[in-house]
Amino acid sequence: MREEGLTVPPKLESSEPASENTNGDGAIEVPLTKAEFARRFIRSRAESGATPADIFEGFQKAGIPVKKPYIYALVQRLQSQTAIRLKRGKWYPVPESERSGSSETVN
Repeated sequence: MREEGLTVPPKLESSEPASENTNGDGAIEVPLTKAEFARRFIRSRAESGATPADIFEGFQKAGIPVKKPYIYALVQRLQSQTAIRLKRGKWYPVPESERSGSSETVN
């Protein structure tokens, strides 16, 4: 069975117990899915927006293996969830205040 989520950044094997997944400074890391990585990436570029090529490059820099068709499927899914919206050819995050009360998508 496929393991759900990705841990970003990848960690080396250690002698720590498996129940505590810490990043060295005491903070607990949780597995990060590809969709959540994309949401965070788009949020980090909220001012300038992100093209599918930017998102693909972000996955590559993070060391997360994806193919280009996955990026397009992912942005369609995030748009249908009203997590992102398309403006002037770039994807922008939808603020929480607009997302919870609105069910329509903006193109």
